[in-house]
Amino acid sequence: MPAVLEPYLRPTHVEEHRGARAAVDAYSWLHKGAFSCAMNLAPGGDRWWTRARQEAPYVKYCVHRANLLRFNGIEPVIVFDGDRLPAKREEEAQRRERRREAMKRGTDARELGDERAALNAFAGGVDVTPEMAKELMEALKREKFEYVCAPYEADAQIASLAKTPRERGGVDLVFTEDTDLVAYGCPRVMFKLEKSGDVKELNLETLFAGPPEKTLAPTDENVTEDAVVGVGKKKTGPPPLNFAEWDYELFLSLCVLSGCDFLDNIRGLGIKKMYNILNKHRDVDAAFKALRSDAKTKDNIPDGYEEKWRQARLIFKHALVYDAFDKALRHLTPLGEDVASKYDDLSFLGPVFDDVEAKRIAEGELNPISRQKFIQSPPAAGKKSTDGGKLRFGAKRKQGRAPADAGTNAQRSLMMNFFTKLVPTSPLRKKPAPEPAAPSLDDEDDDDILLAVEATTTTTTTDAAVPRETDTIDLACDTTPPRTTSAFARASPPKKTNFLTNLFSPSRKSR
Repeated sequence: MPAVLEPYLRPTHVEEHRGARAAVDAYSWLHKGAFSCAMNLAPGGDRWWTRARQEAPYVKYCVHRANLLRFNGIEPVIVFDGDRLPAKREEEAQRRERRREAMKRGTDARELGDERAALNAFAGGVDVTPEMAKELMEALKREKFEYVCAPYEADAQIASLAKTPRERGGVDLVFTEDTDLVAYGCPRVMFKLEKSGDVKELNLETLFAGPPEKTLAPTDENVTEDAVVGVGKKKTGPPPLNFAEWDYELFLSLCVLSGCDFLDNIRGLGIKKMYNILNKHRDVDAAFKALRSDAKTKDNIPDGYEEKWRQARLIFKHALVYDAFDKALRHLTPLGEDVASKYDDLSFLGPVFDDVEAKRIAEGELNPISRQKFIQSPPAAGKKSTDGGKLRFGAKRKQGRAPADAGTNAQRSLMMNFFTKLVPTSPLRKKPAPEPAAPSLDDEDDDDILLAVEATTTTTTTDAAVPRETDTIDLACDTTPPRTTSAFARASPPKKTNFLTNLFSPSRKSR
């Protein structure tokens, strides 16, 4: 999130937008979910969920987020990335190289036994593939969530939904972590969605209305004591950029000149310097002329930069998207005569292809890059019982495993419950240390933590002051439930009992 937009963000909660229809950048969620299992997604990693036939952690993460919106009355539309635009090939090549380097650093750190460094490196090298996106699509389909795969950029597809009337499938707001959606002209953008439902909203109208008055100039009222530096000096920072007299066209020009996925910025000119130049000239051609004539910057502007800037700017306005209402491809906004007459080849906006194929991509049937059907290996089939369902006793175990005629696990568990005497365990008796388990990689553990915290904040602890006389307690008969020693301890579910257990349990009272 660029710092220049921070003053314009309004803290809010998703519940305040109940009844809204929202588009969501799926890959922003998938990347966050993949970070939690980066070690497993790395080369040579153990993807345990495949063997256990479970949903991947990144799938669970995204479905949890979608259910969070649904629970608060928001109807999400999950939007996936499609193929790469020709203008983004150079950026994608650089990203692939950075991911390769990160994976190499992680592999080297793992060989040296430095798990922390390996995790950090692998997290930076995780790449979300169309196959991972397909896994999420299948889960969304089961949960009855709406989704669509863009022909190219998901940002352009989301912007198309934001600019489309709701009766034609449009949305009221969008959720993302990418500020490019502001450059695409989305009216309402939600950033930094938390599990609590807290989120920060950026309204495009508010942006062009200017920053809040209290942030325009530092005063004594908004300077904290922590900002005091030395004697009589106060650290207040520069005021935010003021877009009060700007419009969307000039703002888009600033976004492209400051650097984006389709064009690098001019070396030495960041967003604040470009803001000052455009704010002074209010015309891009005049700004380029001034930069070309300046001895400090003219050598930093590559040849043909102006034309590349114009094409990148056109992508933000006319990128190729999929119209789910008409089941056809179209441009984000209609092409003007000046654009159509100037460019004989508009493939930089996204090469046009067949509408039927675009529909199959949008529905998740085809891989958006290869244009072929997804190939997913089926899960391993479970082993079938070979004993015909017969239950036998007295069979000897061999090599640590029960033979085939020893009955199934469920059958053996039933007989163990029947013949085993249940002895209550004292809360004062020290329990054996649990086996070390792999850290949880999904949001279900976090939800249990939140529930545990809520339970501890709503339960009165009146027994905290009662003294415990440990020397007079019979350890074999004490049935007092163990005291919760931590607010983050997970509550165990009650043990299920059957008729036979209740009948022969020693704790059954005589009638």
